[in-house]
Amino acid sequence: EEVPEETPEMLDLRTRLEDRMRRAKAAEAWDKQRAAGFEATIDGMRALQAGDLVKAEEFLSAAVGATALEAFETGLTLARAKVRYLRKDFARAMDDLRRVAEIRSGQAEVYKDLAMAATGLAMEKGRAGEDPHDLLQAAVDDLGRALERNPRYRDAWNDRGVARLKLARLVANRKQDALPLLCQAIEDCDRALEVDPGFHRARINRGSVWLARGGLESARKLDARDSLARAAADYSAALEADPENDPVR
Repeated sequence: EEVPEETPEMLDLRTRLEDRMRRAKAAEAWDKQRAAGFEATIDGMRALQAGDLVKAEEFLSAAVGATALEAFETGLTLARAKVRYLRKDFARAMDDLRRVAEIRSGQAEVYKDLAMAATGLAMEKGRAGEDPHDLLQAAVDDLGRALERNPRYRDAWNDRGVARLKLARLVANRKQDALPLLCQAIEDCDRALEVDPGFHRARINRGSVWLARGGLESARKLDARDSLARAAADYSAALEADPENDPVR
């Protein structure tokens, strides 16, 4: 399983909890229940850093809602959502992230994380033969909310382009018009590159959208040469910038 990096927020949370626990123990101010809540949190964060996601979720779940930890509950819930996402428990990650979004409604990153969990769940449902349309649309909507809060959020522009590409493929498979979604996906990747011209992942994804558009145009007996040329140009530019990038090959 993936071993996550400790984000600045997680580091701050862990540091504050450890400091409070040390001071309380020194003053002998806590009963066993309060101390257990803090220890569960710290054990959970350490397990997360060690890559033991099962124990991390177990400890963090014990800490979430503990009476001694009300001030930290949102941060703990967010940390548990990260663990659940890494364990591919996307539905419960979304539950946690919705709780966080109710409190941190102005934080763009929470909506991006919600979108990523929705996309993961959509891919699982698609592989199982279930309809992922609503989850992909939810991902697009949540990325829109992230961008309302931070219009220069390059990853959210890029990820919305990818989500729209996935939606377009689904729509095309249903023999419906996917061209509007592909045009919107290109615009999203354009915006990501406006924010950061060196963001080659967005260039690769834009190439994939142009390629899909070219395929759609060919299927309609239209001239696809421009779309295919643009796809080749994006792939070539990304490969030149990063020759080791296998997805481009």
